[in-house]
Amino acid sequence: AGEEGVELAAYLARETGADYPHLLLNESLYYGLLSDVSAVPTTFFIDGEGNILDTVVGAQDKAGWKEKIDGFLEEE
Repeated sequence: AGEEGVELAAYLARETGADYPHLLLNESLYYGLLSDVSAVPTTFFIDGEGNILDTVVGAQDKAGWKEKIDGFLEEE
């Protein structure tokens, strides 16, 4: 992402209250992780060591996201 893209992403994160980590697409992410993405949104849950814990294709309601996230937090 160019400087304008990074600034726009930061602005959108601030404006929407999305205070969790975000990934900016680069070539290694595209070929290593995203080349098989077939739908938007696709959400990846990644641990502190960079391991993919789960992938969710499509949207979920708040209760669905809470259940998934709480499950990962319980595993820590």
